[in-house]
Amino acid sequence: MAEADFNRGSDFLKQATYEQLLGIVREIFLDSVGAEAEKEITMDTDIKKDLGFDSIMLVVLQIQIEDTFHIRFDLVQDDFQTIFTTVRNIFNCVRKYLGE
Repeated sequence: MAEADFNRGSDFLKQATYEQLLGIVREIFLDSVGAEAEKEITMDTDIKKDLGFDSIMLVVLQIQIEDTFHIRFDLVQDDFQTIFTTVRNIFNCVRKYLGE
């Protein structure tokens, strides 16, 4: 496989991971505030401040991410206060666990 093909494949995986993660965040947000809520969710969206995620929503988010990506967060090693702040931080952590 050529280097360019590998990079394209890597970019595709990143985009797919990002889209899946956004879908999970959006679903939890809409379930809590109602389907009519319009809120743009980007990499820099703060999960707590911008979307109003409380501790229960964060646990649901963690479980859905683990189930979707077939990963398990390390409750000892991972700093959930840092990871579950922005979509970008969650995305980077998921990519780390996926080996991307």
